[in-house]
Amino acid sequence: MFDMLFKKTIADNPNLVLNYVLQFERELELSDEETLVLLHLLRLNIKKNNFPSNSQLIAHMQMDEEQCRMSVLGLISKRLVEIDAIQKEDAIIERYRFDLLIERLALLQQRVFIAKQNAEKEASAGSIFQNVEEAFGRPLAPIELETVARWMNEDNYSEGLILEALDEAILNDVRNIRYMERILFEWQKQGVTSVEEAQRQRQHFRDHQQKNNPLPENEVQGAEADFFVYDWLKENK
Repeated sequence: MFDMLFKKTIADNPNLVLNYVLQFERELELSDEETLVLLHLLRLNIKKNNFPSNSQLIAHMQMDEEQCRMSVLGLISKRLVEIDAIQKEDAIIERYRFDLLIERLALLQQRVFIAKQNAEKEASAGSIFQNVEEAFGRPLAPIELETVARWMNEDNYSEGLILEALDEAILNDVRNIRYMERILFEWQKQGVTSVEEAQRQRQHFRDHQQKNNPLPENEVQGAEADFFVYDWLKENK
C-alpha cells in the first residue's frame, strides 16, 4: 500500500523525481556523469522531449558525445532507464522511460520514511519508559519493559493514551503495570482511542466510584492492588 502511494506521488511530481535523484545519488550507485545525464534526460522529458539525441544532451553539459553515450548505457545497465518503441501512425517512435527509476526512488523514500517512523517510535518509547519508571519510583523489570513495548508495537496504543493510563494508576496509588494494562484493555473494549476520550472515561469512572462508595485508600495496598484492578474493570462493564 505504502509503496504504491510513494510511487504515485513521485510519478505525479516530475520535479520531485529530480530532487530524489540528487538525494539518493549514492544509493542508486550513480557516477557524477550518469547523474548529470539522468537529470538532463528527466528535464527534457518534462519538456516533452522524450528521446533526445546525445548531441542534444551534450549541448547542456561539459561532456563529449562518447562520455554521454557511455553514461546512457550505464543508466540502462543499472535498470534506471529503459528505451521502448511505440507505433504512431506509420512511424515507430523511440522514447526513454523512467518507470524503474521511479520504483527505485519510491522504495528508497519509503525506507527513509519507515526509518524516521521507527526513530520517532523509539524516542517515544524511551520517553514512556522514563515516565513510568519515574512514576513508579523504580526501574522496570524486563517483563514490564516487554509489556510496555508490546503496548506500542503490537497493541498500537498511543503515547498519550499510555501516559493517561499511568496518570490513572498514580491517582489511585497503584504503581502496577498490570493495572495499567487492564485500564488500556478496558478503554480499547469501549472504543477509547484518544486522550480526550480517555479523560472523559476517567471522569465517568470517578463519578461512578463516588456513587458506589469506593474502597478506602488504606485498603488499596500491596497484594490487594490486584483486587482493586479487578473492581475497576468490573465497574466499567
